Amino acid sequence: GVVHVADYHQDPGKKMWTWGTARSGKIWDNILSDNDGAYNEIQSGRFYTQGYREFMNPRRVEHWTEYWYPVRALDSGYVEATSQMAINATYIKGVDGQPQIKLMISPVADVKDATVVVKQGQKILNTFAHVHFVPLEPVAYTVTAESLQNAKSELNVQILSSKDEVLLQWSAADPVDGNQDLVAAAGKTVDTKLVVTARTPVEELYLHGVFVQKTGNLQGALKNYDQVLQRDPSYVPALLKEAWVSYESADFKKADSLIERAQVRGKEDPSITYAAGVIYRAEGRWSLAKDAFWTSIHYGSTLPAGSALAPSFVELGEIAIRQGNYSEAIALLNRAIGYNPDDAFALTDLAAAERLSGNMHDASEHAAEAVRKMPLLPYALAEQAQTSHDADWTQIIRSDRENYLAIASWYHDIGAWQSSDVVLHTAIDKLPTQDVSPMMYYYLASNAREEGKPQVAEENMKHAASMSMAEVFPNRITDATLLADAIHQNPADAHAKYALGNFLFAHARYDEAADLWSKALQDGFNDPILLRNLGLYQWRVKNNPAAAAGFYQRALQLNPADYRLYTDLDEIYEQQGNTTARAKLFASAPADILDQDTVRARHALFLIEQSKPDEALSLLVKHQFKPWEGGVVIRGMFVVATIEKGKKALANHQPEQAAADFRKAMEYPENMGTGQPNQPDTAEQLYWLGNALAAQQKTTEANAAWTQAAEQGKNNHSASAVFSALAYKKLGKNAQAREILDRCIQSAAGPDATAIDYYSAGMANLYSGNKAGAQRDFQRALAMDPLLWQARTALETGSQSPEKAA
Repeated sequence: GVVHVADYHQDPGKKMWTWGTARSGKIWDNILSDNDGAYNEIQSGRFYTQGYREFMNPRRVEHWTEYWYPVRALDSGYVEATSQMAINATYIKGVDGQPQIKLMISPVADVKDATVVVKQGQKILNTFAHVHFVPLEPVAYTVTAESLQNAKSELNVQILSSKDEVLLQWSAADPVDGNQDLVAAAGKTVDTKLVVTARTPVEELYLHGVFVQKTGNLQGALKNYDQVLQRDPSYVPALLKEAWVSYESADFKKADSLIERAQVRGKEDPSITYAAGVIYRAEGRWSLAKDAFWTSIHYGSTLPAGSALAPSFVELGEIAIRQGNYSEAIALLNRAIGYNPDDAFALTDLAAAERLSGNMHDASEHAAEAVRKMPLLPYALAEQAQTSHDADWTQIIRSDRENYLAIASWYHDIGAWQSSDVVLHTAIDKLPTQDVSPMMYYYLASNAREEGKPQVAEENMKHAASMSMAEVFPNRITDATLLADAIHQNPADAHAKYALGNFLFAHARYDEAADLWSKALQDGFNDPILLRNLGLYQWRVKNNPAAAAGFYQRALQLNPADYRLYTDLDEIYEQQGNTTARAKLFASAPADILDQDTVRARHALFLIEQSKPDEALSLLVKHQFKPWEGGVVIRGMFVVATIEKGKKALANHQPEQAAADFRKAMEYPENMGTGQPNQPDTAEQLYWLGNALAAQQKTTEANAAWTQAAEQGKNNHSASAVFSALAYKKLGKNAQAREILDRCIQSAAGPDATAIDYYSAGMANLYSGNKAGAQRDFQRALAMDPLLWQARTALETGSQSPEKAA
């Protein structure tokens, strides 16, 4: 087994995940584990769920220690563990019936001359002296007890070192983990969905936005903050949230405006003035930035030491380096470190300031200290190399070009142009040619301009503009400002426009991104990825599938080997209802493209929508699909196609074939990337099976199938419930049928109705004879989720009443 040891105050989150023992879980054994059984995930974390994020304030340093190690021969468990060993205790009866305690210890540290003391209450049962614990060599002891019942509540084991230090202490009387005040969080909801009304307090609305942002849904959070500001235009916390988001997207003008609104209520609020300083610094407004940071320091004394003061001193120190005031920078950075001595990045800033001032001795010491505190911090490693000329630092950051760019960007920001150049040239020399990024040459060009070398800058700009832009995704604020300057220097640089567009699109500045991409295209950058990006913008942002299709068609002409273009274009054609174009797309696709999982799935879906279930099934059953977590889409298509095949046989008076098809639809072919769950949902298949059996005059078997279908879906409001209702109807229980159908229809009437709710309501309306209502619900489902293929299939195939088709 495996043991995890940590302080539960620092590391409260725990996760144990297994796919279970149903076939839907067991198929993952061979995919994700070796040859020794079930796949399992064990994780720990600082927060209660892995889907929950936290915000770190500027310059905050987090550190904790946890141990993971293997154990064996502990008899299927353990009662206590430390960083050095784990122990288990079991209670048995000896061969003579005498109560005994068996202690099993699995060490991972080499411990000599240890002592194991075993007590029941205050009574010593046994002492084992001069024990030598050897890593991964278990030790077992058997101790006689007077009463097993008493031992289970009074047993106490202590393991001491040769110096009488406690290596392990366990008592049966202690609670789990020794936590006297444990409040179990397992199974509790982290947060509930907020229903916003006119009376929802502004603070509650804001805090819900914070929670939504912590789940990773930034755009959802911004909607909350916008609602807050509609009610209170000067609500400072929401203004700060939006200002930081604008800053991170390099929209300094908007960030500036938001900070000005916040300052109306709090000109001396250190959180406002600090944010203002960061924004002003990014704009190069040095005097305003320094004023803001000093204000943050002056009025930050009411906050816990370091929470506002250290970050502001660091910012002031970096500005001083940028302006060449190295003595001032050293003094400011020393003050920052005084408030926050664990900040290895501030130590790296200090080392850079000392090196640039000529104090190589102190620079070397502080760079080495920064590396000791954070051995993998790229900035510290690079700065240490500047003083020690140690080339081995590149072995630590390996071939990740983003590490080199991050260091170069930092040096660029503090005005250490030559240091930035050294890092960039090291990257160009060390990295494989295909990994050298055009961004490196854009940085070299910007550095050269700052150093007064216009000719060198122009050469690097030309080199950057001549390189491949594949996989170039600028992500730093400095990247964006540098690319904007490159465009200013050379308005014809289509590559810089493309790269800056990528940054802006990633930060939800969609229209500005598309404008830059369009200009890049006009300037001759006729690239399939650029065309695909413009198509994606027209499709997803502007909801203009016709324009999207045009861009995707041009991209496909340039790169017919990109299978992703086929799947996207098919979805666009489907949204347009352009069946002819879809058929032509698949007919013209190369064989290797058609064999891709996603393309094959889209092709099968097209055939299902065209009422060609046999052809669709041919694509699905003769291919090994790669499974993905929670992926049941392929099997869902198999079910729909097989049921449609059965319904056709039933309509053609072939009930035996139909029954075979409906039974086939209950299977879980594992080539489709999933297996049968513990409680499969087969209400739809059972309902149609009942119809096929009834057509063969097998009344008893038909009623049994309908009864099973009715029971399966009766308690939910999904599409499965619709077939539960139809089964009740077949059994003559019309009241129950009507109640379930009405519940499904009503599920789409609430303010929080989802696309699935509308789809279920559409199915209920369809089988209630309300074709217009069904069509309306399917269209609403697709408006909410254009990828809900079940709704589109229902729209395509649901023109005839399913009951009549039976």
